[in-house]
Amino acid sequence: MQLFNFIIKLLTTPPFYYWGLIALSVGLPLSEFLTSFSQFFIGGYWLLSGNFSEKWKIFKSRKEIWLIISIWFIHIIGLAWTQDFDYALRDLKIKLPLLLLPIFIGTSELLKPWQLKTILQFFIMAVIAGSLVSIFVLLGFSSREITDIRNISVFISHIRFSLFINIAIVVIVYFLQTKRFSFSQKHKFLLTLGLIWLIIFLFILKSFTGIVVFSVIAPIILFIWAYRNLKKIYLVLIMGLSLIAAIYTFRFVHEIYSEFTNIEEVDYKKLPIRTDQGNFYIHDFSNMQVENGHYIMLYICEKELKTEWEKVSNVAYYHPEKTVKQVKYNLVRYLSSRTYKKDASGVKKLTKEDIEKIEKGASNYKYYGNSFSHKIYDFFWQLDSYVNGGNPTGHTLTQRIEYFKAGWSIFKENYIIGVGTGDVKKTFEKEYNRTNSPLDSERRLRAHNQLLTFLLTFGVLGFILIIAAIFIPVITSKAYKYYIFNFAFLISFISFLNEDTLENQAGLSMFTFFYVLFVLGISDKTINKE
Repeated sequence: MQLFNFIIKLLTTPPFYYWGLIALSVGLPLSEFLTSFSQFFIGGYWLLSGNFSEKWKIFKSRKEIWLIISIWFIHIIGLAWTQDFDYALRDLKIKLPLLLLPIFIGTSELLKPWQLKTILQFFIMAVIAGSLVSIFVLLGFSSREITDIRNISVFISHIRFSLFINIAIVVIVYFLQTKRFSFSQKHKFLLTLGLIWLIIFLFILKSFTGIVVFSVIAPIILFIWAYRNLKKIYLVLIMGLSLIAAIYTFRFVHEIYSEFTNIEEVDYKKLPIRTDQGNFYIHDFSNMQVENGHYIMLYICEKELKTEWEKVSNVAYYHPEKTVKQVKYNLVRYLSSRTYKKDASGVKKLTKEDIEKIEKGASNYKYYGNSFSHKIYDFFWQLDSYVNGGNPTGHTLTQRIEYFKAGWSIFKENYIIGVGTGDVKKTFEKEYNRTNSPLDSERRLRAHNQLLTFLLTFGVLGFILIIAAIFIPVITSKAYKYYIFNFAFLISFISFLNEDTLENQAGLSMFTFFYVLFVLGISDKTINKE
């Protein structure tokens, strides 16, 4: 009995709450299990530590807690017009941190400066550790097969990890320039190395979302740094460099776009009817898709393509069970990009390197692999293909267009109170079936836009209440004056435009942790408002 009392006393001392927050900060980028376990740990501390009368007083006095947890209760209200309660209960379970963390953190003792500093340091180390593991995977020190550079993110999705990388970059920059937290020169040197490495790794990971977020926050960070140094030369220099970078980026994208849209002139009346081997060509004049400005659906003889391809490669020309990334489609695009005819003569012109690229999924000899230029080109190609009636299945950008169209249509039909907490999935399924969506069944997903998801789930009324519940606590607590919070909030909000961030554990935990930590977990004495 004495041992039991000792353990309970040990578990209810403040350091265990603090270590629970550290575990949560480490789990976010590295482990969904640790993310969940640490929240149970924090909850266990909160229950066992007792003192509920004091916690109740704090709860009543901090209106920010009420507002934040109201988001979860709006989901409860949404059950009133829900039919699919299995989905609704799963959704409520995922969103439990929105109910519990504000209560646990908001009614516990405020963090001391050194505690916040340590929590954020552990977060940085966890992100760096995750990036190093990814590099080991990329270099082949694991059994994981890498067919896409994004697969090197082994703990969480590459998009979510790229967001954590950006937040870690912000925290490091803050540590390097703040006077609130002191660091030795050796420590600052290590932080600087960590900063440089994370920026490099972000581009190695090639997460388009992560790079876009970095492109948004980097100029802001530089401008704030220059402004605080109160030297006009720094401001002018930063603005000049930002302008040069913007011009270079515009020219870079414009060159790719120009090459894509510089379409060859074709005299359709003079197109040959037969190949050199005497077989008939197919010239599909109804399909205007291009590759490097050359029409894809001209000069096609599939009989010769299949026969000649099977002579030079062991990779099947066509897999009946596959729906995307078939060799037959990549081969036609690749040959078009090289201006080769899609027949035996075209395949014979391919080099060994060309064949290996096609086998690995390349569809253009210039824009291959995971280069940023390839991603830009692929976006243009996806849009062109979509406009010309191509199937968006398997294409990130055009799939999202289909998701948004379906979501917006659902919202327009249910704009007052939405479809309810549990009927989102089934309503999307009905909408895809109603419109006869070209998306394959396994690709028929939700909106991939958190704001639109709120709108179609709870209507305009619920959307306004949720947005108010998110922004009002930021204003009343004056968390908007915290450097790290502002950037973490901005990064989360950008992700709202591209992902259903709060509809999965990793995204919800990311948003809730940093939001609640700075809105409810600290005071003016903990960190400078700057």
